[in-house]
Amino acid sequence: MTVEEAILSHDMEDIVNRMILYAREKFKSLDAKDLQGKEPFDFVQDVLCKSLENKRNWDDSKCTFVEFLFGCLKSEISNFFSSKQIFLQDIPDNLSENNESVDEEILEVTKALKQEGADDDEIIIFTYWTEGISKPAAISEDLGIEVKEVLNITKRLRRRLIKVQSKVRQLI
Repeated sequence: MTVEEAILSHDMEDIVNRMILYAREKFKSLDAKDLQGKEPFDFVQDVLCKSLENKRNWDDSKCTFVEFLFGCLKSEISNFFSSKQIFLQDIPDNLSENNESVDEEILEVTKALKQEGADDDEIIIFTYWTEGISKPAAISEDLGIEVKEVLNITKRLRRRLIKVQSKVRQLI
């Protein structure tokens, strides 16, 4: 079955409404305040467009169409909150211009990450981010490790940053 056939055979109004609710709840759980002008419906629309344009490929033997759509939505939201956006937008909301103050705030975030269980690899990636280097390929090349390894560390670090976000806001 193709994506077009699946869309025609499902109650898309119900699915879209459920996807919008899912996106709203996800944003609440992430305590996302700045969506850069996007609404939950925009994420749902992106998923549907990418599915129809074959930028997101559905294998009906692996999952149902609804599971596919929700998996794509989860991925779309995750991709939106890239590592750089999480650090630059959500955590240090009020970084001052004073370099000493910025260094102290970065040190506080690093301490919070370590208390949350961050390993050395995660701290190293976080340090790259604080220096404005967020592209996995650049970090990979500099460290001499595979891009896939950097991406795996980044995923762990992002999850950890979300956990320490409220602690960090209290410290800063």
